[in-house]
This record gives sequence, structure tokens and C-alpha cells, in this order.
Amino acid sequence: MGDITVMRYQDVWTLIAPHLCLTSPMIEECVCGRVGVCGDYTRLTISHPRDPHQGMQAERVVLGDSSSSLLLSLLLAQLHLLASAFPAHPRRIQTDFDKLTNQTRHLLKLTQDLLKDPVFATEIDHHRFKSLPAISSRVSDLSTLEFKPTLSQLYADLKSFEHHFEWLNKITRKQQHSSVPKLTDMISHIKGLIHSLQRQMTRAEAPRIPVPSPSLPPNPAFHWEVVQSSQELLQQFRLFCDWASRVFLTLKSRLPA
Repeated sequence: MGDITVMRYQDVWTLIAPHLCLTSPMIEECVCGRVGVCGDYTRLTISHPRDPHQGMQAERVVLGDSSSSLLLSLLLAQLHLLASAFPAHPRRIQTDFDKLTNQTRHLLKLTQDLLKDPVFATEIDHHRFKSLPAISSRVSDLSTLEFKPTLSQLYADLKSFEHHFEWLNKITRKQQHSSVPKLTDMISHIKGLIHSLQRQMTRAEAPRIPVPSPSLPPNPAFHWEVVQSSQELLQQFRLFCDWASRVFLTLKSRLPA
């Protein structure tokens, strides 16, 4: 038992890999697992620590005797402890921030394209949303950003926009306003960005700011009110996406090489 507790991360995999028939790339990705014994067979499940959906499963791995099963169980227990102690590789984190930036830029383009609709050619007569995130930051503020609080605030703002867009989408569907752009695609991409951001927050142990229920306006009674609500929300979200893409680039530049 004492020898197992001092084994290095790669040594553990060296012993486990022959039982699993895993290739080197697989070994790089899989870092934790669990064992269950059923009859003469041992069922082994390997999962990715940072994305359970990318897990791999090897069923009915035949081991020679109970001592082999015990050894493998001990090795996997040690592997789980080692995996939790090793942070994500800096290059992997940089790649994830590239993804966040690209997702945000794509949302920015979607928003800009929607705002090109001729129906939004007029000025907004008054603001209908009282709880939209306020985007008042300047480029000079990028140099003072703190990593964890910034991720938490972006998450809270995104969740708020998600609630507002879902409300607007229900209104436009209910009233069947064909001249108002469909927002389903926008909401889908917002959810995707939120999911990616959640993963980074988990890695950085950034706290989640409570997102209060938005203060939504009464359901629009006229088509023009729907158009104005859509325009106001899209314009504010365009500002947010532009700012968020700059923030992700700035945070990435501070990551260790």
C-alpha cells in the first residue's frame, strides 16, 4: 500500500493501461475511473474529469484473479487523487479561452445581422427593459480586470440576457410577428456560451453571482412594441458581446505560457 501512495501520475497509468488497451492520446485525456465487480468480470468505467460527456467506457475487462481486481481498484483510487491535484494544462486553458472568444464573436455577428433588418431602422422611443445588464466599461478598464470576479460577472450578465431573450422569443412566437427576426438560434448560442463559461468558472473556482429574476415589461399589445423591445435588447446585447470578446482576449493574455 505504501508503494502505491507515492507513485507518480504517469506510473499509475503505466500499470493501468495494459488492462484497458488504451492508446497514448486516450491516456492523456482519461484521468479518473471506477471499478465494479460482477461475477468473474470486472467492469471499468473511465471518465474525463472536466467534461463527463467525453468519457469512455471499457466493459468486461477480464482480470486473472481477485488480487488483480484489488490492485486495479487501488490504482484507480490513487489516480483520482492525483488527477484532482493536477491543474489543467495552460495550453488547454488558452484553447478554451479561444473558444469563448470565438463563440462571443459569433453571437456579436448574429446580433449585428439581426439589427440590419429594415424593421429596426427607426430610433427607440423609450426603454422598456429595466433589468438589462449595464455595459458602461471602457477599453482602459481592461487593464484592471480581476480573473475570477470578471468570469462571475460575465456569467451573471449572460444569464440575464438569456432570460430576456427567452421572454422576447415567447412573445414573438405567441403573436406570430413574421417581421421580427426569430431568436431561437440566438438563444441556442447564448446557452452554448454559458456552458463554456461555466467550465472555466469551475476550473478557476470562480463563484457564481446570484442572478435575480429580470424585471420584464408587460406583454406588448401592439406589433410596434414588439419591434421596439427586440431592437432595444439586440442593441444592448451587441454592446455586451463586443465588450465580452475583448475581456476574454485580455484574460487569455494573462494566462501562463
